[in-house]
Amino acid sequence: MIRCGAAVLAWILLGALPVRAQILPAPLPCGRHEEIRRLLAERFGERPQALGLQGNGQLLELFVSAERGTWTVVSVSPQGEGCILAAGRAWQEIPRSARAPDPEA
Repeated sequence: MIRCGAAVLAWILLGALPVRAQILPAPLPCGRHEEIRRLLAERFGERPQALGLQGNGQLLELFVSAERGTWTVVSVSPQGEGCILAAGRAWQEIPRSARAPDPEA
């Protein structure tokens, strides 16, 4: 009976640990930028929509498929290595008339 009680107590205590301590982050899917670009176009119909230069010197590129509503964000190194940072669905373009005015304009 003591063993069973200890096992239940250990299970409760381990279950009470924060979830983030129990989950290991998955590695980012990375590869040659040209290959990622080709796969996004072929599999999802996504095309480059926007890009910007990050503070670390890498390019941040947004791919979108307006027809399917999917999107992918890719970070690209100067050496041409790309990593998918985020992807999702239900992409919606905000019309220019509905966008907030540019404070620098």
